[in-house]
Amino acid sequence: MAPPDDWQDKDAWSEGHVAMVHRLDWRVVPPRSITGYDLAGPWVAAPRTDRREDVCQTVSGLSTNWDARHNGRAVEELSDGRIVATLDGVQLEPWLPSGRRQWAVRDDGGGGRDIVIAPDE
Repeated sequence: MAPPDDWQDKDAWSEGHVAMVHRLDWRVVPPRSITGYDLAGPWVAAPRTDRREDVCQTVSGLSTNWDARHNGRAVEELSDGRIVATLDGVQLEPWLPSGRRQWAVRDDGGGGRDIVIAPDE
């Protein structure tokens, strides 16, 4: 992940840190309960690629409901044909092969930036 001051720290565009947070049951984790201690981790090389054009082309080709004004950040295709995307104001949203958005996790902040698909999707 990027450091919290990535907008000031130019190194944050090519470096980040690794954090793994484990909870037995994520459904019972209270909001805002993950601390800086939980997120502490080693610095690693983490160059960011600009995939805005990929996002726009991929999702626009799938659905006419896609608003091209969104600043897409990342897009990945799942094995079942769904596409997941991140964009300004949205942490993550999957699109069905039919072209219908399945759901969206809205965000008043900057929205999502990267997507990492787990092996089991």
